[in-house]
Amino acid sequence: MLSTVALTPLAASAAATPQLVSSDGYPVRYQNAKASFYNKSASEGYANVWRAARDNWNSTGAFTWTETSNVDSRTFTSSVSRNDGDWYNATGLTYSRVQIDANNPAWQTGASIYLNRYYLDLDNYTTAEKETVATHEMGHGLGLDHNPETNSIMYYAARDQSISNDDIQGAVNIYSSARVLNSDETEPESVANDTAGMHLEYRKDYTGQSGLAQLKNDSEMTVVGTIKSAKETDDFSEDTPSHYTTHKLAISETLKGTALESVDFIQAGTSKVVNSDTKALKDGDRVLVTLQKDDSGNWHAVNNGQGLFIGDSSKARSAETFSRASDGSTVTADMFK
Repeated sequence: MLSTVALTPLAASAAATPQLVSSDGYPVRYQNAKASFYNKSASEGYANVWRAARDNWNSTGAFTWTETSNVDSRTFTSSVSRNDGDWYNATGLTYSRVQIDANNPAWQTGASIYLNRYYLDLDNYTTAEKETVATHEMGHGLGLDHNPETNSIMYYAARDQSISNDDIQGAVNIYSSARVLNSDETEPESVANDTAGMHLEYRKDYTGQSGLAQLKNDSEMTVVGTIKSAKETDDFSEDTPSHYTTHKLAISETLKGTALESVDFIQAGTSKVVNSDTKALKDGDRVLVTLQKDDSGNWHAVNNGQGLFIGDSSKARSAETFSRASDGSTVTADMFK
């Protein structure tokens, strides 16, 4: 059980875990370094996983989570069992609701924080490992972004990490001053007054050169082509939320898999709920995309921005390079042959 926090020496990593930023460019946080959440888990096992994650953060002194009996709480923890839409390859997912005030930074008004039992069960996560994922998701809930340091609880694919000094310092930085409301600013009464963002934790991490090699290996199909159309799907249900875009891609080159003229593939996020780890595609974009199928036979960009590379359409194809949507690193098609 992760009932205590193992701290990693500051010298072992580079910088404090960064703060989440809303789709409009505002840093995200609650008004103060504390928030209450309603634990919606039906099973006692998962309810206790969330309580362990709560205790992990409370032990740091940087942020305080309190479990409430208020079923209408705008922040809650829960779980689903899905491998479709934006849930593909995600062990956990947090939707942040943010109130935007033109005169002040954004502030968090609620968060829907989930574990995905489908992959936790498929990959045989232990109770302690589930608590790690839950702690990661509650880190997103309080306002922390991903951290590329592998020892951080906010690493892209946390499974055996603990809260590090960098994570604690990141939370301290976020809440180093009180969030004071303007005299005419009040807490919104409905979700309609908010913008929303999504933050996913993945089964695997494909950053860096070694990640590219693994991405090439794990991809079922890798293609280069041009985006021709997109269809957004938004489901705001608290029990089965999903926000994803289905792109139609006209294929110009097949680097792996069966040669096709076109393919439809899914990217997490829509214009209403933005995925923090990728870039939204638009008609005419040239892309190199690594693809995998879900149980229903739908194609997905592997880990969204990690498996999606956007090209410069102004360049001749012989000189074409692609930038990874998640981190901007540059690749060529030859690297995936």
